[in-house]
Amino acid sequence: MYKSVLFLVVFFTSCTSFKKEKAIDLPNKISILLNKKEKQIREQSSFLIDDFFSFFNEDSKKTIPLYRTITHGNYSLFIGLPYNKTVASISTDNLMNNNYSLIESKIDKNYSHKIYKNKEGGYLVEFTKELDRNLIYILGTTNKLNIVETVLNLQELTNRIITP
Repeated sequence: MYKSVLFLVVFFTSCTSFKKEKAIDLPNKISILLNKKEKQIREQSSFLIDDFFSFFNEDSKKTIPLYRTITHGNYSLFIGLPYNKTVASISTDNLMNNNYSLIESKIDKNYSHKIYKNKEGGYLVEFTKELDRNLIYILGTTNKLNIVETVLNLQELTNRIITP
């Protein structure tokens, strides 16, 4: 009997320890939901950091530190927590390097959503949201327009942010 109970305890413990994360926790109890097949990368390697900052112009690199990265087969999301910035300053500053041209912009006092495209057909989606005087910055990268229109659109990105 003791062996059976011990087996069940070990079995249930191991099952719960392997469950997948469904959200990324940010400061102030804010979370970003993960979609199916997305994976959170907690350890930010120098490759990921260099990749993230490669999209920015030189002046912008110091103001948005990389917090987490989400990968999927068709896109990547870089989550940053800007400091000394506001939605207004991010929406009016040209943070992206010259390889990308702005093709769409939606700006409000609490959010900014911009879509950029380069000559090779790559897309960047820049989303900034203010919640409780904290900024969340998401930079999405993909080569597929349908990902921009479905996963990286303003409504989907807004819906992914969960507040207490």
